[in-house]
Amino acid sequence: MASTKAGCRFGHRGREPVESERLARAFNVNLSSINQRVNLLSGICPEAIALLQDHQFTPDVTRILRNMKAARQVEAVELMVASNTITVAHVEALLKATPPEQRADVPPPERDSKTAPMEQLVKLEKEMSQVQATYKDAESNYGSELLNLVVAKGYLTKLLANPAVKSYIERKEPEILSHLELVANMGILLDLAEKLIHRTDVGFLFVGRGSDVKKLAADAQARGLLNVLFQDEIHPDEIPCLYAQCQVGLVALDPRHKSHNIPGKFLTYMQSGLPVLANINAGNDLASIIRDENVGRVSEDGSADTLALLALELIDGLGSDGGYKERCRGLYARLFAPETAVRQILAALNK
Repeated sequence: MASTKAGCRFGHRGREPVESERLARAFNVNLSSINQRVNLLSGICPEAIALLQDHQFTPDVTRILRNMKAARQVEAVELMVASNTITVAHVEALLKATPPEQRADVPPPERDSKTAPMEQLVKLEKEMSQVQATYKDAESNYGSELLNLVVAKGYLTKLLANPAVKSYIERKEPEILSHLELVANMGILLDLAEKLIHRTDVGFLFVGRGSDVKKLAADAQARGLLNVLFQDEIHPDEIPCLYAQCQVGLVALDPRHKSHNIPGKFLTYMQSGLPVLANINAGNDLASIIRDENVGRVSEDGSADTLALLALELIDGLGSDGGYKERCRGLYARLFAPETAVRQILAALNK
């Protein structure tokens, strides 16, 4: 590990600098290691250096930071310091998300020698006018659109808390219900993603469509959640293939629900052998099913901190417990499969 307090010169006051080769021999270390630390902050702007003071990090962090221009270096360091994750993986992710014009390792585009300077200025002025008009339009509508989205989300949350309304939508339009639940309950899942952003082996995939999903994607982008990916709605036949590439299924229900509710996505998770991480209302039968059958982890207090602890417990336990897939599929076949429902109905009719 290295810190910004590492000096750029070896020696004693009033004496000539000690040669790197002598230091390497004296401390029995590689010469390249000493040279690397001597040049640790070379190419890093003073503002970024000030932010890095008293923080520990490997020399590779500054090596990657050198590929960014000064302003972007400051932004990247601020993000890493804020999340307390000054790591190579984090700075590499920030470099990949850096626009080409803010990267120092990307050569500027070649100028078109055929275009006269005056024509370039006219073209640039026209493009700037278009950008300015688009910005002013977005600025004037942002407040009202955001207010409408907040009100709409509150209304949907209240609507889905009504058992009769939710049951009707689930019977008539189950696909619409899944999108409504996505909008109403996504907040805590984004909070979870933010708390687990330091885990480079964990990512979140949300599948859906509509303007509200775009709002959630914008919220994730505003938070700098590089571990979150939004995917357009896919055909139902493709869902099993998607689940096969995932390790955990997410379930989020409004904590204000008073009724027992087993969402359809939970059944598809079980059918695919996918353990679940659930945030649901207190007293819901689904909680006891998940715990008793050991098919995942469940939180009933609506706390993102609790959900994050359970998520880490589940993720870290997947490698040591290879029975999740078998237990999930066994639960589905025993309680929720259509064949099971048919047998239960016939048994009831024969009584």
